[in-house]
Amino acid sequence: MISLTRLAISTRWGRYVIAAILLVVAVGIGISGLGAGDIQTKTGTLSDLQKLVDDQGNYLYSELKMDGDSATYRIKRTDFTPALDSDKFFRGGTIDMWYTTSLLNPPQIIAIQLRDENDQNAVMYVTDAYTHPDNVRNGNLVLAGVVLLLAVAAGLAGAFMPIPGQRARAALATAYAPRQPQPGMPPQPMQGGYGMPPGPQGGPPTQGGYGPPPGPYGPYGAPPQPGQMPSQAPQAPQQIPSWEQQIRDQQRNAGGQQ
Repeated sequence: MISLTRLAISTRWGRYVIAAILLVVAVGIGISGLGAGDIQTKTGTLSDLQKLVDDQGNYLYSELKMDGDSATYRIKRTDFTPALDSDKFFRGGTIDMWYTTSLLNPPQIIAIQLRDENDQNAVMYVTDAYTHPDNVRNGNLVLAGVVLLLAVAAGLAGAFMPIPGQRARAALATAYAPRQPQPGMPPQPMQGGYGMPPGPQGGPPTQGGYGPPPGPYGPYGAPPQPGQMPSQAPQAPQQIPSWEQQIRDQQRNAGGQQ
């Protein structure tokens, strides 16, 4: 029961399953209520009578069979007036019975007429369902209506009632979702050193910070065309002597002049 309640609260499909189960139960109770007013009768000889009890040995009901009839009829002796004891039944004795049928249960005996061992002195035993069939039918229909309302409520809860924790999960999903750039705003580089460094002013960002990639002829440009002088090789930069070297040079030049 606890697990069923937890399932109904925590999931939508659990509520739909409960609604479907309640709907089936309501239909079954309604059909049983409609059949309670349809009383049928049969006469025959008793073939077998079996008593059924629960785990503690308490009486539940009995199952009755008649010769030449494959059906099993259910009879609850404690519901009859006058008191119906098991010693009133005789195998092979003639019985007259009134019963109702339903979709979910076997035929239910609501009145029975028994005779003694000499098949004489008939006595009739009845239940409230036999003397007041409308009360039983109306009670079943009211119960079916209540179960049907519960089924509708479970279905509506599954469709419209929020699931506990659903809003918190949605808020977490929104907080950790990647943010999309606003219309008209350039994409921002990723933090942490994995983005592309910005390029010169007004230019596109460079790849890796090393400038634009070389052209198809490498870093030295295209080869010279026929009849064209090759371009001058780049000169090594001239080294400027230090001030100590300049003084030594001046002293050397002065000694040479003397």
